[in-house]
Amino acid sequence: MKKILIIIFSFCLSLVSFSLAVYDAANHRSNMITQIESVKQTIEQVQHTKNQIEQLKNQFQQLENEARNLKQIGKDLSSGNLNSIKAGLDKILTFEAQTRSQFFKAEDFMNQFDSLYRTNEQLSDPYKVSLEYGIKENKRALQNVRKETSKVIFDSMRQAGYNPTINDKRNIEMLISKANTTEGALQAIQAGNNILGQMATTLIEIRNVLGKSVVVASAVSEETRMTTQIVEEKTKQEMTKYEDENKTLQKEAKKLKGTIDNQKTNIKWRGI
Repeated sequence: MKKILIIIFSFCLSLVSFSLAVYDAANHRSNMITQIESVKQTIEQVQHTKNQIEQLKNQFQQLENEARNLKQIGKDLSSGNLNSIKAGLDKILTFEAQTRSQFFKAEDFMNQFDSLYRTNEQLSDPYKVSLEYGIKENKRALQNVRKETSKVIFDSMRQAGYNPTINDKRNIEMLISKANTTEGALQAIQAGNNILGQMATTLIEIRNVLGKSVVVASAVSEETRMTTQIVEEKTKQEMTKYEDENKTLQKEAKKLKGTIDNQKTNIKWRGI
């Protein structure tokens, strides 16, 4: 009976070791922290792009004011001003590409975070339900941003009185070609400011979603750390308990073996 208990105890220890190997909480939390740091960098990039957009909007505003003043006195813009307008319009395509890239990074982070928290065995089911709701809300917010910004250049140009195409690069080329006169420059600046305004709004929304996600992800990481610490402490206590019981069982088994050996010796001597 004692030997059977020892075998069962050894089997239980192997199960405990196997279960600990399947889920590596420390590695899981490390992956989450890496994702959080990555999205923090994306937030910085979003803010940097937004700052650049605001600077270009200010430049356009100055050029627009000068164009209006020149229009009142019947003069055209200088070639230097026209070049500045054209360069600014050309930058819009760069900003749009950066905005799209940052948007995709935001979406990618949401998917990564979704995957990480779903496989996190340290989180309780009620906690996961709450997280799932928050993640769905953030994903929905990003989808709305995508829908609102899918035709930023097209819509802004139409509002400014142009007849745009579905090709954004051609639309910007159209704005540049129309900016050769004071009247055309004013119209191009108006369209450009509309585009930049919508892009700036988009970046704010992306930054807000990412900011909320970082807060939640950080909370999940901390929850994982605390839960892991508790689990590790309990596991350590259980292992100590099992080791103590194993030592006791080994002593009893050794004692039992000694008794049996003595009995065998007595039987042998009696036989003689």
